[in-house]
Amino acid sequence: MNEEKKQLEMCWIVTDDPIEIEFPAGYTMENYAGEQDKQAWCECCREGMLMDEKAGTQAFDDSMSDGIVVDLYNDVFFLKYKGEVIGTVTAFVREDGNGELHMVSIRPEYRGKGLSKYLNETGKLKLQYAGAKCIYLTTDEFRRGAIKGYLSAGFLPVDNDADMQDRWEQVLDDLGIVKTDMLKEDLSGRNTIYRIPESIRQHIAYKTYHMDNVGCSDSQVRIYDDLVLKIEEERTELADMVSLMKWLEGKLPVPKVIYTEVSGGYRYLLMSKAEGLMACDPYYMERPDELLPLLAETIRMLWQVDISACSRKRTLDNVLKEARYRVENDMVDVDDAEPETYGDGGFRDPYELLSWLEANRPEEELVFSHGDLCLPNIFFKDGKLSCLIDLGNAGVCDKWQDLALCYRSLKHNANGSYGKVYPGINEDELFKLLGIDPDQEKLRYYILLDELF
Repeated sequence: MNEEKKQLEMCWIVTDDPIEIEFPAGYTMENYAGEQDKQAWCECCREGMLMDEKAGTQAFDDSMSDGIVVDLYNDVFFLKYKGEVIGTVTAFVREDGNGELHMVSIRPEYRGKGLSKYLNETGKLKLQYAGAKCIYLTTDEFRRGAIKGYLSAGFLPVDNDADMQDRWEQVLDDLGIVKTDMLKEDLSGRNTIYRIPESIRQHIAYKTYHMDNVGCSDSQVRIYDDLVLKIEEERTELADMVSLMKWLEGKLPVPKVIYTEVSGGYRYLLMSKAEGLMACDPYYMERPDELLPLLAETIRMLWQVDISACSRKRTLDNVLKEARYRVENDMVDVDDAEPETYGDGGFRDPYELLSWLEANRPEEELVFSHGDLCLPNIFFKDGKLSCLIDLGNAGVCDKWQDLALCYRSLKHNANGSYGKVYPGINEDELFKLLGIDPDQEKLRYYILLDELF
């Protein structure tokens, strides 16, 4: 026998913001006044809330006594139009001190007119005044209109069952809502859930995943057993990146694009999962004699890619234009910069840094570049490079771009910037293995350029 699914649960964290309700002309909200209101309540709840559409007033009595304690004259409200009951909401304080909205419904002929917001706001106001810290409600998935109203009223989904996120993502897709936050069951935190297109959902439905919180990307990255789903706001460069990933197949070990789609202003990119361990994994950080040669070989592999057919140009002409756009549109996070970049001994602000970068452009040695060759983006397995991920900045670029960011990442991972010190690593050994002298001016230039991204 199939186990009955839980109803969807939603919660509004009560705020101190005043709730003001202004009813349209002809509409009023009144409390339960007696037995005569029971039949009107039933008429509001037909075609959706009542399982038995022929139910009489006993349905009201059952609903108000089924494991809950309701003060009928204070907790049950009726929305009226010109004196006729057209909607109802029950708002009561539970034994745990939290509030609950119960049996929120509009008469069938009045649905779809946006009137549920008056019921939701009335319930919220009553429970806010009563001192509730959280207000809960439950609903069925087929009540799409009601769910949309609850979301508009600030209620958030609660992740209270193993399949709840998948069910909610289907709801968002059906409602055409791009994303919303989902609360943990104990309300200790939240994460963003998205409207996952059917083309993507058919590959990942009911698969478990964990979130990848490594790195500084604004995207959401979900790691499944064998797949990775990356969700981020669509930008022109993302389409270029997907094309580049496909072009790189057979040239470098990169994720295979399974499917990608743009929906609601977001790109959904489903890829194969990288195998092996990140270059910053303790296994490699504790074995510099193994790590450094692998990093050097990775850089050589990038340089060996034939750039004559690569359409993606990340030369300074293009990158400095992007940097100027970011600076002029206040998109630079100065708090995430190296301590010496701004302030005493550094630059006054991103504008001054940009001016310096534009005036001190080095001569470029063009190769194929990863663009963000930090250790978390490099995977090794069985003594060789197994995958390069996060290719959003990849393309034809000066070879010192990758050298600078790899050098910086290696240094930070070794010196305790991320918690643990690995004293056996000398980042300068990377250049010896590559057979080149470290050009400190170029290293500094590209590290400073990265501060604007």
